[in-house]
Amino acid sequence: MQGLCAPIPVKELGFKNEQELLNTYLPGMLGPVTDTDGKLFGQKGKIYGLPLEMVNFGMYLNKKIFRDAGLNPDTDYPKTWEDVMAVSEKIAKRNGNIVTRRGFDFRYGDYLISWAPMVEQLGGKIVSDDGKEAIVGEAAWVKVLTYMKQWGPNGKNLGSSAMTAARRQFDNDQNEIAMHLSGIYQEARMRTANEAFFNSNDWMVIPYPVFQGGKRISNTYYFQYYMVNSQIPENEQIEAWKFVQYMLSHGDMYLENVALTQPTKAVMEGKLFNDMPYSKVFKDDLQYAHVVYHSAFSWQINEIIGDAIVNLMTTNTTPAQAYANIKREAQAVVDENR
Repeated sequence: MQGLCAPIPVKELGFKNEQELLNTYLPGMLGPVTDTDGKLFGQKGKIYGLPLEMVNFGMYLNKKIFRDAGLNPDTDYPKTWEDVMAVSEKIAKRNGNIVTRRGFDFRYGDYLISWAPMVEQLGGKIVSDDGKEAIVGEAAWVKVLTYMKQWGPNGKNLGSSAMTAARRQFDNDQNEIAMHLSGIYQEARMRTANEAFFNSNDWMVIPYPVFQGGKRISNTYYFQYYMVNSQIPENEQIEAWKFVQYMLSHGDMYLENVALTQPTKAVMEGKLFNDMPYSKVFKDDLQYAHVVYHSAFSWQINEIIGDAIVNLMTTNTTPAQAYANIKREAQAVVDENR
């Protein structure tokens, strides 16, 4: 990235220095685009991007389904991944081997965002801090892959990637699924799909679960950043950044009309955001989260993990074999791109 992106001309945007700009955002929100040592983008201490939006996931819960299964949603909601499986076993209904009601199911496809934190809670990583080793922490990976093996059709048969996306069935409120992962933007989708359910007191959002004995790491968050090409003339860079600043000066309008959150203090400490149902759950979880691992090849890592998990859940592959396959294939991608 060195030499390709233009640093933000903070004074031309009305800030005394970089710190004053940082202070307008929640802690950590500009970390991925701040060059702390001059090695990332080229100039130490400079900021190179402003976030269009920020997304992290909470767990949506249907209270009616909990009660129907003999559970109290206010006290029996899952706090750990072990709880998620135990509760899901109580909620699940089947017609033979066909699951007709799920307790919870995963966001198959969004592994780096919604699933990787499970590994990180147990001390594993997608890529080592120095960027040289992929799929770090064998014990953590095998434990989470064992969980997925137990979850799938050849285990406790609680869900699978072949079923309708959990977040879509949830909004229908047709007694099909009790819990799923999604961002605060899902509230707007729910209101559009099923306004009566949205306006009812029959749903809530709970924090991202943590493995027993694991470190509290909540769902990772991800951004899309505005950046400016450093190859254009300096005066054009300044005008481009002023345009970006203008685009980002309507955070509440963006939240109200697009249902996506800009992580400025003005937005996330404002009335509109805080009046949204369960917005505090999403905001509080951020202090236990970090930005999702991303690189030019992260989509390849995501696909490698996804293919391995689906194969693990539907075949006789063991968690140890799945780990070895992920490790080998992901390491090859990291080595190729170093």
